[in-house]
Amino acid sequence: MKFLLIIPPYVVDENGLGICPKKAMLPVGPLSIATALLTRGHAVEALDLVFVSEWCERLVSILQAPYDRILLSCHTTRNIAVCKQAEPLIRSLQPGAHITLGGNVCVDLGTEDFRKLGLHVDAVVRGYGHADNVIKAIECGENGDIRPQSVPQDLPAPALHLLDEETHRQYREETSGGKYPMIGPGGFGCYWSCEYCSAKMNSPAVVRTWKGIEIESEINLAVDYGYTHLWCVDNLVIHNNEEKVLRFDSEVGKRGLTWSGMTRPELVLKHSHLFSKLHSLTELAVGIESASPQELTVWGRGNRVGYLETCHMAVRIVHDAGIATNAFVMLGGPGANEQGFWELYRFLKSLPLSTISWSFFNPSPKTLAADQLEPKQFGFYRWPLLSAVPPARVVQWAMILSGSWWSGWRLNESDPFFSDDERFGIRFEEGIIYQPTDARSEIGDLWEIWRRGRMA
Repeated sequence: MKFLLIIPPYVVDENGLGICPKKAMLPVGPLSIATALLTRGHAVEALDLVFVSEWCERLVSILQAPYDRILLSCHTTRNIAVCKQAEPLIRSLQPGAHITLGGNVCVDLGTEDFRKLGLHVDAVVRGYGHADNVIKAIECGENGDIRPQSVPQDLPAPALHLLDEETHRQYREETSGGKYPMIGPGGFGCYWSCEYCSAKMNSPAVVRTWKGIEIESEINLAVDYGYTHLWCVDNLVIHNNEEKVLRFDSEVGKRGLTWSGMTRPELVLKHSHLFSKLHSLTELAVGIESASPQELTVWGRGNRVGYLETCHMAVRIVHDAGIATNAFVMLGGPGANEQGFWELYRFLKSLPLSTISWSFFNPSPKTLAADQLEPKQFGFYRWPLLSAVPPARVVQWAMILSGSWWSGWRLNESDPFFSDDERFGIRFEEGIIYQPTDARSEIGDLWEIWRRGRMA
């Protein structure tokens, strides 16, 4: 059979033209599914439209040839609007083709959910797509929700050869900073089920194997395509697999690469002796989320005694090993308030952090249909949605973290906030960060429309 894998633009403008992202990563997940289909004897083509402005025209030209199956990538809620544009085009030119949707957002939304949102596909993959039963279901053209029966430890190497050289160059040199995303030694899934996170893809923690075309071959693949850094997208790069982590670090170093990953503070303490032995790991991100016991409880992180002490010790261990530390924090969630933010700010200031990654709390995508919300409203870095705190204030909190840790500015703590009819922002000793009151980013990444300057 003949398959077409479509990677649509992340978002489009009011005229339906694709907006070229400033940050984007190689779509290794969909390309791994392409490899699985290729090994089963099928013909597979990949159409990556992430950097194509007039993407509809390109899609129409490709669809002049017949295909038996269409695989459409929908990674986050922001992709839904684009997929809604692509689906009728596909139907009009390929009336007999079967369309399967896949991506992270499909963990939360199934076939009927997408139909309520106006996206009519034949099947939705509700989890990791490399499971044997999922590949067979895609091959057979099954309808409805396809759920993995189990998650194999083996992951097919992504079919990077299906992308043209210019697309590779744009991912490698313009939007990823030379970072190649891969499932590393931590493997798939997660031990935790935090309310705000769907990254575990409905799977328990499953360690990735190291055989055949597995991890070493994928490291070599990244080198062959000119990448200099491996960004491990595992939720937990270290959990009961120290030997594999050490081997991974060594293999990365042998090839002149570096790597980064993420894990939980509890696991850093459990494996504290390991970090001084890792010589190619340059950054480790740990989830701190909040300093508020109330918020942590609501989010499923628990309200354990000593949690903040655990976070403090974990960051110190990583820092003392000479590895950069990145704290994940969440803003504007249920129970958020001014006092809680300042407790978080002071706690973060007490840590030897290299940087901070913040995001806005998002409700489950299930609320899209239930509350008749637009998919474009959702996103970790979009305008805060359904927050009990005024959204502009939550954005100001994000400005404080970004100015303090991204720019290294000193906050004017005695009088940080300002706003008027035209703009709102934050005062620092070095200047101000502000946003025009009515400004909204087309791609949803709010910091793209923030400005820096001086108070008049």
